[in-house]
Amino acid sequence: MGILYGAGNLTLSGHNVLNFIDCFDNAAKGFSEASLFLKTEKYSLNRKTFNETLRRMFTFYEQLGLKTGDRIGVLSREPADVSALVLSAMRAGIGVVVINPEMTDGELERAQKACGLAHLFHEVDPTNPRVLPDGLAVTHFTPWGGEASGGGLLGRLRRKQSSGQAETLQQMLAGVAPKDPPAEIAPDTLALMLYTSGTTSQPKVVQLTHANISAQFDIFDQVYDYSRDSRILNPLPMHFTDGMCHGPLITFLKGATLYRPREFDITQLEDLLIEVYREKITHLIVVPAILALMDRMGSEYLDTFKSPHFRYIRSSGDRLPTALWESIEARYGTRVVNTYGMSETVCEATFSGPSDELRKVGTIGKAVGVEWKIVDEEGNSLSTGETGELLLKGPLITKGYRDQPELTAAAIQDGWLRTGDLATADADGFVTIAGRQKDLIISGGVNIQPQEITDCLLACEGIADAIAFGLPHGVWGEQVAAAIVLDEDVQMDQAAVIQYCAKHLTAHKLPRIVSFVDALPRNPAGKVLVKQLRSESHTMDLSSGSVQESAIADAVLSTAAQTFGVPVDELHLSSEPATTRGWDSFAHLTLVTALEANFDTTFSAQEILRISNLSALVDLLAARRSVPA
Repeated sequence: MGILYGAGNLTLSGHNVLNFIDCFDNAAKGFSEASLFLKTEKYSLNRKTFNETLRRMFTFYEQLGLKTGDRIGVLSREPADVSALVLSAMRAGIGVVVINPEMTDGELERAQKACGLAHLFHEVDPTNPRVLPDGLAVTHFTPWGGEASGGGLLGRLRRKQSSGQAETLQQMLAGVAPKDPPAEIAPDTLALMLYTSGTTSQPKVVQLTHANISAQFDIFDQVYDYSRDSRILNPLPMHFTDGMCHGPLITFLKGATLYRPREFDITQLEDLLIEVYREKITHLIVVPAILALMDRMGSEYLDTFKSPHFRYIRSSGDRLPTALWESIEARYGTRVVNTYGMSETVCEATFSGPSDELRKVGTIGKAVGVEWKIVDEEGNSLSTGETGELLLKGPLITKGYRDQPELTAAAIQDGWLRTGDLATADADGFVTIAGRQKDLIISGGVNIQPQEITDCLLACEGIADAIAFGLPHGVWGEQVAAAIVLDEDVQMDQAAVIQYCAKHLTAHKLPRIVSFVDALPRNPAGKVLVKQLRSESHTMDLSSGSVQESAIADAVLSTAAQTFGVPVDELHLSSEPATTRGWDSFAHLTLVTALEANFDTTFSAQEILRISNLSALVDLLAARRSVPA
């Protein structure tokens, strides 16, 4: 049994937990209305305006026929809109899920069915018209601060997206009277839903109750030093639990200020570091992939965190390599807090820092507010230093996956959550992650279920057999790879496979390495030997074959097409991120690291950030006068 840092129903460390409802109501009344709640590059939002929006939303939900116990989805990139919809829904007793805006229409339809949504709040994006699920009630709106388009109130709320007419949330609420929320919400009421990659291609919907949320934020109170003076910079997507919990939720409850871009791109890292200094940021929330790029930055940025205001960097979402951790702290002169958690634990359950008591570099720290143990395959508790599966138990743990009782029973046994992560612990209770039992791929802090990619590949005409799996990657931790068996007489190359997948999968799920084999290796029971495929594929190159014979420009175009999942004839040297399909932050770094490997070179952080189009990449490679070996 692991060292216990607190357990029991909503009683942690010997004190009663203040529930989310009380925390919300205290925050709505307890902080100066003139203080900033949110600041983006476009606008600043004070607490008076934000609180008034929340109170009008309570009436608005009633007008839409929504009530306690219903479930809604939010499909938006705009921080103010997402914050207002999530906080108001939770306080009204309405379960809410923030949907990844990058989902394909097919993924969105599957997701809304899995969540059982009664209503969808959809931010209209003229550059990306959506085909929304049939039969789903939808409120369309334009981003916070957008222009009005005219018309009457409720009639405009449900209009067809194809009409091109929509208002901002503020404009919709202009004629809505504010009201107070329900006085009480039962602790077992659904508050938040999170997607997590499951053991099948269908998404698992993690259900988090008000009791779960209350427990998590009580633990935050014990561990972190957030206050009304905190200025939190969090660029992580708001459909991530880290983007939400260490974003609008903790900001609202503690009277802090949240700073965030509407949509962070890795090419904006310089701007992000400048903002830390300019805005007197106290806490920076990142994933290890961002730290890996920060570690390449030149000496001119090393003073970023050397101010009396800055407290620490918080990293989560993926394994933080010890060497990277030590390098960031040494070069930038600031503390990195490494945490561990999963959707099933709301956000996090173990903490290496910020206090010295919890801190040990190279570990995920100690558990706070939960029990833990490390067990063998038979469920027997292991001794100090032995490797086994990490199990967690406590008020953080989800009540289960929506409409999937079998998966819930397999994941949570006698109150113990099976994390699927292999771990060891020392005599002082510091836990170290040693690997994973599951096939889950974690790339750039994003969980990817390989079965979903495998199912997509098997649906492709001409593919007889296939499997997706993860391979190590220097920046992302892991990248998606696939081994494919083609039907007889079928010819297909890697580019064609990636382009096919791009029609059905979000960009971060696309295979980056594809190998074609005569047959998949299997054991006598018929299970694919993924470990063998990994060992055979780890030396493969994203652009194997054609790069060796191509000019630099052709090599860049070919590799970019495979990375973005688009036909090569869709690209040209003037192609740039803002206008190129599939060119997001993930693809940007994936393209760069692939070309670094193929051309046996390394770009500086400044060079990576200043790649504004494909021509810039060609110029960088040409300047090195290098060709792939």
